[in-house]
Amino acid sequence: MRESNISWTDYTWNPWIGCRKVSAACKFCYMYRTLERNGSSPAHVFKNVSQFNKPLFLK
Repeated sequence: MRESNISWTDYTWNPWIGCRKVSAACKFCYMYRTLERNGSSPAHVFKNVSQFNKPLFLK
């Protein structure tokens, strides 16, 4: 988790990495571009083990 600059929340958390495109709206997905640019396969969906339990320890 990390502190957020989003006005309506204090923290953001995403325990998953990757995604499967499900509609035409996914055509311009920023996550796909970012992972591909970094040499990862965005279609490979997996649990981010280091982040998964972070909310349990939020103070």
